Amino acid sequence: MKKLARLIGNENKKVLKQTGLRVLLIIIAALTALAPLLDFTLKKIVGSPSYSGHDSNYWTYNAERLKKQLADAEENGRICDAEYYRALLDTTEFFEKNNIQEDWRVDAFRSDHATLRGTVGLVKLIIEDGVDADGINESMISHYLYEIDPNGIYPFQTVLLPENIEATYKAQKEALAELEERILTYTLKDYYASQLEEAEASLENARQSVKYLTSGSATTDPRLTPELSAEFIAYEVALGERLVEWNELNVRARQWLTDNVFDYRGWQYNTVVNYRSPLQGIRTLASSSTGVSRELYDAYDYFPSQSMSYEDYISTVQKNDRNFEETAAIIRASIEHGVPIRGTVNDSTKTLFLSEFSSSFGIIVIFVIILAGMTLSNEYTAGTVRLLLIRPQRRSRILASKLLSGGILWVAATAVASVLLAVECIVLFGVKDLFAPAIFNHGTKVMIVPAIFAFLWRVLLSFISTAPIILFTLLISTLIKRSALPIALAMICRFSTSVITTVSLSLQKLHLEYTPLPYLDLTSFIGNTAERYIIDGGSTLDNIFGAAEKALISSGNYRISIGIAWLVGIAAVLTVLSFVSFDRQQIKN
Repeated sequence: MKKLARLIGNENKKVLKQTGLRVLLIIIAALTALAPLLDFTLKKIVGSPSYSGHDSNYWTYNAERLKKQLADAEENGRICDAEYYRALLDTTEFFEKNNIQEDWRVDAFRSDHATLRGTVGLVKLIIEDGVDADGINESMISHYLYEIDPNGIYPFQTVLLPENIEATYKAQKEALAELEERILTYTLKDYYASQLEEAEASLENARQSVKYLTSGSATTDPRLTPELSAEFIAYEVALGERLVEWNELNVRARQWLTDNVFDYRGWQYNTVVNYRSPLQGIRTLASSSTGVSRELYDAYDYFPSQSMSYEDYISTVQKNDRNFEETAAIIRASIEHGVPIRGTVNDSTKTLFLSEFSSSFGIIVIFVIILAGMTLSNEYTAGTVRLLLIRPQRRSRILASKLLSGGILWVAATAVASVLLAVECIVLFGVKDLFAPAIFNHGTKVMIVPAIFAFLWRVLLSFISTAPIILFTLLISTLIKRSALPIALAMICRFSTSVITTVSLSLQKLHLEYTPLPYLDLTSFIGNTAERYIIDGGSTLDNIFGAAEKALISSGNYRISIGIAWLVGIAAVLTVLSFVSFDRQQIKN
């Protein structure tokens, strides 16, 4: 053991004495340090959006733009257009005058205020300005009068009839005044409470729908047999119960918001109602998480998925049902334990840190690949390999020392980069959610993991994913005694693993889950069902590089344990082959 330790120490010294590798380490350190600083600088220059981008600069610019558009419309006699711009300008100036440009009320009420003000202006054109109702662009009528009827069905011409228009004008002016008073007096708790009331109403409607379906009064398409009619009603009941379940969770979440009055900017609000909310995913899944028999599926053209085979339909239903249950469990855990789901934290320090860490780790892997390719080839090139072999050291020990030396440098560089990045992110961006626990799930079983252990798990998976590439480089270098080709081949492998994983995960029908191909990048499996579904509002699911996430949420066949077993096994085989190759290598004088 002492001999091996001495050899490892000599290898480390040898590596650090090489000018090229020292320069590479300095470059890695510089890039690691500069990346967060560059991100910080860009945020300072560009600025961070505030409440959907409605910051003071936006409001100033918007007011000036609307004034120019209004003046142009008035100058050219476009009366309707002028009133349209005047309505928008009045809304902008109302919020500006009352100093609520950067406030939750902007998102909550600005659209309603603009609509009501536009409605008042539209009707004013007819009553006070003598504009013929038929001469008003119908698109303007459609835009501004949609709220007159709560059901969204409104007879335009009836509203604009002389006997109705005065009442409409009075009602809309009163509604606008009430809204402005509400904006000025409403608290955030009041706003959350109103959303809670809406959620409770939706829940009650869902329950009433189920009650009606089970009352025996529901009817179905007369083309269906009594047996299929009964099955279809049972299908509707099951679907309704799933919708009730979603609404119950929605009420619970909004009650949580109301009771605690969480910051409108906070992850809690985003979790419940933001467009990236996991609840949106649940709502989507709820619409199709119930299956029917083949007879009903074939006999009734009601089902939107009818273009697919019955087998694919049932498979989709099962996957949706599983994802519904898993996502709901994650939401409950987030609310109960106060743990944010990745993707719900604005300006997340953790997200930035993990992104920068992935980049730094990739650069470190390149360094280790170069080291693995050069560690033996340099010995052959310089002829020093003969000096090693004539010493009383077994070849296996020599190769083991080189392998362990590279591993130690790899771990050390990763540790230093991690600490450096963490400290820099804290200094530049604040702690925020950096140390927030992570949520993992195995089915509906949810685990809350401390941040440090979650990060170490990510690091371990990163090591396992890249170790076979490093060992492949070492094996090739023992065979051909040159550094260029092993390094080039390893680089190709390194930069293709994510693509291979993504493509393999998307080819579900080929049943690749028991091959190593979907697992070449194990970090694709980090996270939970909700995160994979809702990150970037689901947009990642629509592009090629989101195929991994899409496959993971739609299939329960992929197991990270299978991937670990494959990669560890491949690494072990490559290690054995490297030792055998080096041991049998004939060294010429």
